[in-house]
Amino acid sequence: MIKSMEKEIFPSEEIFQETYSKCLDKMPQATEAIISSYAEMSNMFDEYLEATEEWVFRYAYQCGYEAALRGKAVRHERDR
Repeated sequence: MIKSMEKEIFPSEEIFQETYSKCLDKMPQATEAIISSYAEMSNMFDEYLEATEEWVFRYAYQCGYEAALRGKAVRHERDR
């Protein structure tokens, strides 16, 4: 049903793109609430990424530290 409606409303991709472009040109600027919410969302996403990167670093460091301790213990056992 939707496909047939699309053909009737926009007979070609060119006409659709032209109509869409004109619509975007006339679109008013987003409200302050939208702009502010976007900025807050962006900041929260940055905080999320930073926390994730820190968590990955801590885990990798811990794994490396534990591996180094195991290696030291193995060398100590061989040296006896």
